Amino acid sequence: MNFFVKLKNILFKNKTKRLPSESDTEKVIKLALKEKNPDRILEILNNTGYSLTSSEITSLIENLPISKRVSGMKVAKRYITPYDLFELINKKLDTNNKIIALEEFQNQLDLYDIYTIFDNLPPDKRTESLEKCIDRFDSVSLGEMIKLYIPLVERADNLYKYEELIDSYSKVDIIKKILPKETLTALEKYKNEISHNNIADIITNLPSNNTFEALNICYDKLTMNEIRDIIMYNIPEFQKLKALKCCAEKLNISIITDIIKYSISENEKEYAILDLADLLDISHIEEIVQDLKVSSVFLEVLSTKFVKDDIKSLKSFVS
Repeated sequence: MNFFVKLKNILFKNKTKRLPSESDTEKVIKLALKEKNPDRILEILNNTGYSLTSSEITSLIENLPISKRVSGMKVAKRYITPYDLFELINKKLDTNNKIIALEEFQNQLDLYDIYTIFDNLPPDKRTESLEKCIDRFDSVSLGEMIKLYIPLVERADNLYKYEELIDSYSKVDIIKKILPKETLTALEKYKNEISHNNIADIITNLPSNNTFEALNICYDKLTMNEIRDIIMYNIPEFQKLKALKCCAEKLNISIITDIIKYSISENEKEYAILDLADLLDISHIEEIVQDLKVSSVFLEVLSTKFVKDDIKSLKSFVS
């Protein structure tokens, strides 16, 4: 009688009778676990895997060449515990076979086990691996995966690739973790689905040399107070006036006055008033210049925008 038929018969018989330790079943199992021939190991797993423990199956699979271990795992996957399956994938497979196993067994693995496997993959293989098991993730877990495990230079591409699977909150988390230049593109693309406070948060966390460009893209989605704070505290000094002029139509007269008075440099205040005179009135201009000595040229230019009686009140500030 064929060895495997005998093995199967003995295992089935003894499994039914629940014989004590060192039964014929265990002796045959010990013999099977010493098998080194890959084809015979796969046959053992196929014919008698149901009678082996998960640990015994794992031992047999570890005796297979790396190139055949996934095949052994497929044959016996119904009898391997999730923990042993994770250990096999994470520690007993090379990179290419890890990727194959992730696709095959994604639904039998806990998300944290998948994260651990990704952590042990070479960074340049993680995008390929994510594609193989993308169905395993919901919006939040996919966002976490891209944000934490995909290399920095590939995150934006993955964001766009899977944008339909990712909600606005997860998009925000990913955008905060991509390259600054790519953040500008992402803001333009998603500004209509991201809340104004999240847009403001993204902009204020950018390097200062990217802040003005980001504000220019999104200022129409921000509140007046958010625009004011970004200009006053995040925009570099040499770009503050440019940023104010860009956003002025969105701001009320008090906020424009505050920005000019407290944020625009002394040598640019006159230019700011002249450029934005149509949005200001004399009382607010007086408030801005009260600590300045303005030039007669400034008053002369300003007189073309206001009636002369209004300008008279400013003559006391002429240097």
